[in-house]
Amino acid sequence: MTDISIQQDSNYQRILDLSFSTYDKVKSNESAKKIIELCENSLYPDIPQKIIKISDLDVNSIESYLSIGKYYLRMEDYKNAISIFSNVISKFKDNPASWGYLIKSLQRNGAKNQAQNKINDALKRTKRHPAIVNLKTPFATTNTYANSCLRTLDINQLRKLKNKKPSSNNLIDLAYYHYASAQYFHLTNDPSLALSNVLISLEVVPTEYSFWCLLARILISMDESSNAFTAALEAYTLEPNAYTLDHLLLTSNKTRNFHLVENQIKRRIEKKPKSIESINLYAKKQHLNQEYESSIQTLEHSLGINENHPETLHQLGLLYFEVKNYEKSFLYLNKLFDINEKYLSKVNTLLYCTLCACFLNEWEFIDKNLNKLLSLFDEISKLDNIAAAFFIMSLTDDFKKHAHIARLTSKTVLSKKTEHLTERFNVYPDHKKIRIGYLSGDIGNHIVSELFLRKLKYLNTEKFTPYVYSYRKNDNSENRIEVMSLSEFYDIKDMSDRDAAIMIANHEIDILVDLTVYTSSSRSNIMSYRPAPIQLHEIGFSSTSGASDIYDYMLVNQELLYSDNIEYYAESLVLYKNSEHFSLRRHTADKLLDKSSYNLPDGKFVLASFNEPFKITKHMFGLWCQVLEKNPNTVLWIFVPDEYRRKNIIREAQRNGINPNRLIFTENIPLEQHKKRLHLADLLLDTFPYGNHSSAKFSLESGTPIVAYQGKSQASRISSLHLKRAGLENLVAQTDDQFIGIASQYINDDTFRNNCLRRLEQTLNSSLDFTNADTRNTSSIYITALESIYNRFKENPSIEAKQTFEI
Repeated sequence: MTDISIQQDSNYQRILDLSFSTYDKVKSNESAKKIIELCENSLYPDIPQKIIKISDLDVNSIESYLSIGKYYLRMEDYKNAISIFSNVISKFKDNPASWGYLIKSLQRNGAKNQAQNKINDALKRTKRHPAIVNLKTPFATTNTYANSCLRTLDINQLRKLKNKKPSSNNLIDLAYYHYASAQYFHLTNDPSLALSNVLISLEVVPTEYSFWCLLARILISMDESSNAFTAALEAYTLEPNAYTLDHLLLTSNKTRNFHLVENQIKRRIEKKPKSIESINLYAKKQHLNQEYESSIQTLEHSLGINENHPETLHQLGLLYFEVKNYEKSFLYLNKLFDINEKYLSKVNTLLYCTLCACFLNEWEFIDKNLNKLLSLFDEISKLDNIAAAFFIMSLTDDFKKHAHIARLTSKTVLSKKTEHLTERFNVYPDHKKIRIGYLSGDIGNHIVSELFLRKLKYLNTEKFTPYVYSYRKNDNSENRIEVMSLSEFYDIKDMSDRDAAIMIANHEIDILVDLTVYTSSSRSNIMSYRPAPIQLHEIGFSSTSGASDIYDYMLVNQELLYSDNIEYYAESLVLYKNSEHFSLRRHTADKLLDKSSYNLPDGKFVLASFNEPFKITKHMFGLWCQVLEKNPNTVLWIFVPDEYRRKNIIREAQRNGINPNRLIFTENIPLEQHKKRLHLADLLLDTFPYGNHSSAKFSLESGTPIVAYQGKSQASRISSLHLKRAGLENLVAQTDDQFIGIASQYINDDTFRNNCLRRLEQTLNSSLDFTNADTRNTSSIYITALESIYNRFKENPSIEAKQTFEI
C-alpha cells in the first residue's frame, strides 16, 4: 500500500515565514481568516495555528472568530476551539452558530455533561432555535416526517414528498420538506429550484450536515466549485464522518486541491490503521487524482483486511472499468453480486458490469441481467464514463435508450461551464473564408482518420480554411502526414481541455466539428467551453450526443434515420441523401497474399467478421453458427484478439454444435495491411444491433460483399446503406430467417453470388475516376451543408435559426 503518513518538506519554514509576512502586511480582522483559507488546504495546515497562537489578534467580527474556531475544531484542537467559541458567545449571546460549534467542540472533547448544560443554555438564549433543538435531539431520530425526507433517495418517493407539502406551519417539517424537494429537483437536473429549496432548509436548521452536503452536490452541478467546497467543509466541520468527508473529497476534486481532505483522511487512518472506510476514501482520492495504480494498490490493501467487503469490491470494480481492465472489473463486480445481491438493484453498478460482460462476450451474464437492466434505465440519474454511451449500442436496438444514456453521459462528461469562450451562433462575419475546425483523437492509423481524409481532400479551400486539432499520439502514419499537409494542424495532446478550447477560440473558428464524441479517445469536454459559435459532430459517433446545449447540429445521412427515432436526437439535424462517407472506392489488394498467409484452409468458403468483439452478441453468433451448420464447407474467420474472449466464443460455438476447428481467429493488424487482406474472405457477416460500419465499407471496397442485418437504431443501419450504394440491397436482412437465408443462398447459389459480385464490380469500376459526377456531387453536398449552417447564423445569430433541414 502507498505510504500515507503525514510528511513535511524543506519548504515548510519558507511558507511559514511567508505567512507571517502576509499577516504583518494585512493587519486586519480578516488576516487570520485569509491565512487559514490559504494554508489549511495546503501541505502545511498547521501554519495558521502557529500564526494565531503567536500573534496578538484584534478580532471583532463574528465571521473571523468562527473561522478560527472552526479551524481549531477541524485540527482537533478542542481546547482552543472551546475558548474561541466561548469568547464569541460572550460577545454575541444569541448567535445559534456559535452555540452550535461550542456544543460540538465540547462533545468531541468528551465533555458530554458540559455539552448538555450548554445546550440548555443555548435553548434559552436563542429562544429554542431549531439549530440548537436539532443538536439536543436530531429531528430525524424523533420526527417520522423528517426522517422520511432525509433518508429517501428513490426519485418516485421524493416526488410524492415534494407534492405533499406539510399542512402545518411547523418550521421543522417545512425545512425537511424543502430538503426533499431539493433532492428531487437535483436528481431531475433542475439546479436552480434545487438550490432555492435547500437554502430554505439551511435557513431553518443550519446545524443539519446533510443539508450542507446536498448544497455541495447542487453547487457542483452548477459548476460552482469553490462554493461547493465551502459547503462541504461546513458539513465536515459539523460532523466529521465518512459521508461528509466523501463530499469534501468530491468538491476538492472539482477545485483540484486535495491537501485539506488528504490531511483529514490521513488523520483518520493514523487513529485507526485498519479502518476500511478511511482507507477506501484515500483510494478514492487517488482515483480522482488519476493515480490509478496507487488507488488499485490501496484498495487491494483494503481487501487484505476484509476480502469480502462490499464497498471495496464495488470501488475496485468501477476503478478497473475506468482504466479499461474489463476482465478484472467483471471479476470484482461479480464477486460483489455473489456476496450481496442488493447491488444488482443498483442500476449503475449493474450497467457497468453488463458493459464489461458485453466487452468480454460473457453472454450468460447478459442473458440473465439485460432485461432487468433495460427495465431500470429510467432510474439511472448519473453516468461518469463515456463507455456506457458507446457500448449501449451493442446491447439494444432501442434508440430511445441510446439517447437516454447519451443524455446522462453528457451531463457529467461534458461538464457545465459558467462562461463560454464565444457567443453562441455569432459567427465571424468579416472572415473572407469560413474557418472550420475538426477535433479528433483518431488522426493517424485509424479508420476515422481514413474517412475524414476523404472529406478533407475535396473541401473547397477557396471557401473554407480547415483547422485540425488532434489529441492522438503522433504515429507518423501516412494519414496523419496527409492531414497535416491539407490543414492548419495543431497537436493538443499535452494541453488541458481548457487551454485547448482557448486556443481554438483564439483562432476564431466559425464551425467546430467533433469527430469523436463518446468513442474511446474522447475529449469532447473541450466542446463544453463553446470554443466556436457553431458546433456539430459527425463520422465518429453513430448516435445523438444527448447535449443540445453543446452540439448544435449533427450531420447525418437521412437514410440512416428511422422516422420514429428523430424526436430523440438532441441536436438539430442536417440531413442529406449522399455523402463521401458512403461512396465506395476500390482498394488495391495484395495479390501475393493467399489464404495460407492467414491460416485459412484452401477449398473452404470463408465467412468473416472483423468487427470489435463487443459488437458480437450471443443472438447474432447463434445465427452465424446456424449458417455454419447449414453450410458444412464454410469456416469463420473472426477478429478476437485475446485468449479470454476466444474461450468464451469457442464455448458458445460448441453449445451450438460447431467444431472449434472451424473458427480461425485473427489479431489486430495495421489498417493498411488489414485492407489488403480483406479479399481473402468470401462473405462478411454483419453484427446486430451495433452493425458493421467502416468494416463493411472497406470489405465492399476490396470486392467482398456483406450480409447486413438492418434494425431501427442508427448504429444498426449503416452496413445496409453501404450495400445500397453498391447496388446490393438484396443482401440486406431484417429478420433472423432472412439473414440465414441470404447468407446460405450467397454461399450455394453460383448465379446469385456472381450477380452480386458483378454489380459490386461495376460500382467499384465507376469509382476509379475520382473526377466523376458522383464524387463531385458528394463533396458538393458536404460543402453545401457547411455553407448553409454558416449562412443561417450569419443572417440570424439566434436560436430560431437552429432548425433541422435537408440538403
